[in-house]
Amino acid sequence: MVIALEPCSVELLWILIFGFLVAFVLAFGIGANDVANSFGTSVGSKVLTLKQACILATIFEILGSILIGAKVSDTIRKGIIDPTSFENPKELMLGQLSSLIGCCIWLLVATFFNLPVSGTHSIVGGTIGFALISQGSRRASWFVSPVLAGVISIVVFILIRKFILEQSNQMNVALRWLPVFYGVTIMINVFSIIHSAPPILYFDRIRLWGNFIITISTGLIIGLTVLIVVKPRLKKSIEATLRKKRGPESTEEKPQLTKTDGRFETYTVSRLENVNTSDKETQIDHISMLKEYDLIRYQQQHP
Repeated sequence: MVIALEPCSVELLWILIFGFLVAFVLAFGIGANDVANSFGTSVGSKVLTLKQACILATIFEILGSILIGAKVSDTIRKGIIDPTSFENPKELMLGQLSSLIGCCIWLLVATFFNLPVSGTHSIVGGTIGFALISQGSRRASWFVSPVLAGVISIVVFILIRKFILEQSNQMNVALRWLPVFYGVTIMINVFSIIHSAPPILYFDRIRLWGNFIITISTGLIIGLTVLIVVKPRLKKSIEATLRKKRGPESTEEKPQLTKTDGRFETYTVSRLENVNTSDKETQIDHISMLKEYDLIRYQQQHP
């Protein structure tokens, strides 16, 4: 079946071509900022190298746009504003072009000043802006999105800080929760892919209960894989890194302790009274780290 396309106005052709060029520059800005937001923590914590992060970002950015990008594009195209409310097509095209240019400039400027921003919120804000000027309509629900995302982030961080970061044996607690985080994250992503995939993938034929079964099963499989395979390997890697940093027991430098005239040991012991753990190995790690930290701090306070 051949669908006849409407003839394109030569007067509007320049907007299409210029918008195409701006979209390329915008994609550059998204890669420089949004991808850095996604993989910055992984590179900063040395889980991934910069080269590995770039390769993974390229693969999964493309997969994301193919799998769940269609509905987002539809929302940007006609979900925020009603295209039929514009009697003049040129006005609509110029408005969308303005949104592209504004989003492009904002992303590049923010990247130049090392500011992590959202490309999605930028283009949505630009679209709302030109709609408010040209049509006077209100889209208050779109202002709720960044606020809601911020609230969820705060709640998640408070829970992580309370149950992981503030615990005496942080490493063991974090490793205990690692399979849960992986499983839940994968479940959310799989559900989004199946629910929001374009019709060409035929995921829309899967019923809601089927989506839940696939989502939960995938999350459980990933969680068990992390628990059985990833967690032990990661623990060994962390312990090896700690041993390498501390060095052999026989090569530890202890002459500096004499500079404190015996007062340093008392200072460190008082600090260790707050450490509550039954794990002998973790207790030894705490003693080693606290002594190294307290010696520097004590010498600064007692020159």
